[in-house]
Amino acid sequence: MRGCELGAVGVCVCVCVCRRKLQARINELESAAEQAKGKSAKLEKDKSRLTMEIKDVTIQLDEVSDDC
Repeated sequence: MRGCELGAVGVCVCVCVCRRKLQARINELESAAEQAKGKSAKLEKDKSRLTMEIKDVTIQLDEVSDDC
């Protein structure tokens, strides 16, 4: 009976260790996801800015073409 109790404790310890490792990995992945969201937001902002610049340059090109 004593051997079974120690075995159960060992399993419990193993589960606790695995749980901590998995929680650490979850935290790492959540952090990476937040960083990726930040990069994505910056890229969307840059895309919007560049789209506006393209529109402005296109308008200028049309104006120059009309003058020629």
